[in-house]
Amino acid sequence: MPTFTYRCKWCRHEQDRFHGMRDKPRVRCEKCEHACIKLIVGGHGLVFRGEGFYETDYKRKKGGRG
Repeated sequence: MPTFTYRCKWCRHEQDRFHGMRDKPRVRCEKCEHACIKLIVGGHGLVFRGEGFYETDYKRKKGGRG
């Protein structure tokens, strides 16, 4: 699940939350309990975890598609 950053409309405190892309949570400030807005932030990289993810995993098979 992606990480989203929220900022309080009242005290400007920022906090991170994990939830799905299609979820529409109503996030409240951890400090003052007022409503928060979702920030658009960059710099999040793609992380591959676990075994695999080799160059050969994505090559097509000979003689056909996929």
